[in-house]
Amino acid sequence: MVTPEQQKWVAKLLGYDYEILYKLGRENSAADALSHVPGSQTLNALFVSQAKIWEEIKIASIDDAYMTRISKLAAIKSGLPYTNCHGLIFYKNRVVVPP
Repeated sequence: MVTPEQQKWVAKLLGYDYEILYKLGRENSAADALSHVPGSQTLNALFVSQAKIWEEIKIASIDDAYMTRISKLAAIKSGLPYTNCHGLIFYKNRVVVPP
């Protein structure tokens, strides 16, 4: 299961080109204990599918007239409950999914 905090980081990192590298525990003495829990491959697979969902939402938002208007308003008027972050539209820190 992906936490809201992980979803927030996915949205922030979506626009960057990066690579996650595995580092052995003995090489990384400050590693978090949770990184050693078996089954992390399932979490990695879930993370990848979430990234695809974000891309699909971004593409659908571009094609939707209502979402385009909201995006333009959010860019012009600060203080609205809508914000843009890496091509995604948020309403009060929640992703807006086009119809």
